Amino acid sequence: MAAGGWRDWTEGELVTEALFQDIQDSIAFIYASESAANTALTNKVTGTQFYDTGAGQLKIWNGSAWQSVGNAGLVLLATATASGSSSIDFKSGTTGWNDTDYSSIYIIGDNITVATDTARLYAYPYDGASQATGSYNQGGNQLRVDASASGYFQTSYTSFFDVGVLQIGNATREGISFTMVIQPSDGTNFLTTFHHQALVHGTSSQEYFMDFVTTYDALTEIDGLEFQASTGNIDTGNFYLFGTRRTV
Repeated sequence: MAAGGWRDWTEGELVTEALFQDIQDSIAFIYASESAANTALTNKVTGTQFYDTGAGQLKIWNGSAWQSVGNAGLVLLATATASGSSSIDFKSGTTGWNDTDYSSIYIIGDNITVATDTARLYAYPYDGASQATGSYNQGGNQLRVDASASGYFQTSYTSFFDVGVLQIGNATREGISFTMVIQPSDGTNFLTTFHHQALVHGTSSQEYFMDFVTTYDALTEIDGLEFQASTGNIDTGNFYLFGTRRTV
């Protein structure tokens, strides 16, 4: 039977099987994933709820699927700190990437430095455990903020795209910070799009502001990014992964 909500009990009233089932259906259980909840709750009814510790969300069964509860808004999904790192990974199922419960993915890179002079910061998209190779078309504007210089940038890549476009030095005042928004492909009509803005403190202390859009020319759903320096390691910096939560 469906959960009946609040009940006024009378002294001496017996708890029947039906009443106990009603109480059970009203409880918010705790499981690590939707799969775990489905395995345990074999007779769930519409309105059954559980807390998904993997996603950090309360979810309700709508009769055919689990739906997240909560207002739309940014949710911090994962963080990573570079320390002489060969790569920084945000991938589905391992490091917080979740475009099932979140309509958009945001990544912030804060004060990223490289170990090797004149290296560049690259983003490698993933489809599951494999790199998503293909055509990454990138275009945008760059403005040098400490001099009168600007320009339009357009190029394409086959297995990655450039986060900063310029060479980054490894001296004082040289590095990159960026904000990236990822709109995942729906697998049918829309391509995965990466829109990112970056402030690059390039070699010789040249400072640039970048505003770029990159599209993956395939309907494959991108569900992860790996950041690498073009040469050497990512020396320091913090990375933050956010999602825009879907509503019920």
